[in-house]
Amino acid sequence: MYRFVVFAFGLLGACQGSSIPDAPDLEADVESDAAVADLAMPSDSSDPPEVDGSADAQLADTPDAASELDAESDAAPDIPFPCACDDQNACTDDTCDPATGICSHAAKPAGLACDDASQCTQSDTCKAGTCVGQAVDCNDGNPCTSDACGLATGCTTTFVDGSACDDGSPCTQGDKCLGGACLAGVALACPPNEPCIAWKCDPVLGKCKAGYVLAGTACDDGNACTGSEACTDGTCQGKVTTCDDGNPCTDDACSPMGDAGKGLAAGCSHTPNAAPC
Repeated sequence: MYRFVVFAFGLLGACQGSSIPDAPDLEADVESDAAVADLAMPSDSSDPPEVDGSADAQLADTPDAASELDAESDAAPDIPFPCACDDQNACTDDTCDPATGICSHAAKPAGLACDDASQCTQSDTCKAGTCVGQAVDCNDGNPCTSDACGLATGCTTTFVDGSACDDGSPCTQGDKCLGGACLAGVALACPPNEPCIAWKCDPVLGKCKAGYVLAGTACDDGNACTGSEACTDGTCQGKVTTCDDGNPCTDDACSPMGDAGKGLAAGCSHTPNAAPC
């Protein structure tokens, strides 16, 4: 179009006797035509604009959405893993690797004081990552109780009534528990006592042993012809009874035990005689 205008002006100049200017080169004409076309085309033209071949190259160079997301993901900082590593153990140091979320539980130094939450242990200390205590001795030494230990309550004692026990005396038999105490059983049976000898159980030997009754203790020797008997060295001794009645016409005698066959009573007797008097 530009060449047409130039040509028209050239004719006009020729008619007016003016010289015709030199025609511009082809590249300038093309660029000028494009500029004039841009000015002449209305903004609401329905003709589609020409697409330059360079547009395909521009589209090819533009990254798609997935590529942009990958690039943003690669550029995003690392998000640490959440950690919950507390093992509720006082004898370990708990740590977490934020890159992997893996927990570590390193044992604390041995001998460190701790509490294993048990009433059945004492002097608790850490050992190889575990809280260990010394067992509490709940044994009360009583054979009539049952001793135990509860983690929360500590030592407990229960009576075992009726159970066999030993009261510590060898002179009793069949001892039994009652109310947490050992009651003595039946005493060891010993021979019956004599007038001046007493039998009893020796608590050391655990058997019966004879012992003298205290000297001077009144006794009965079973002899009707003695009197005022008393114990001496385990023997009951008395004084001989005098049966003499001072009568020459009687025979005086004494029967220690009596003689029922002869009609004699125990003790003194006075039988008449025929002797001169």
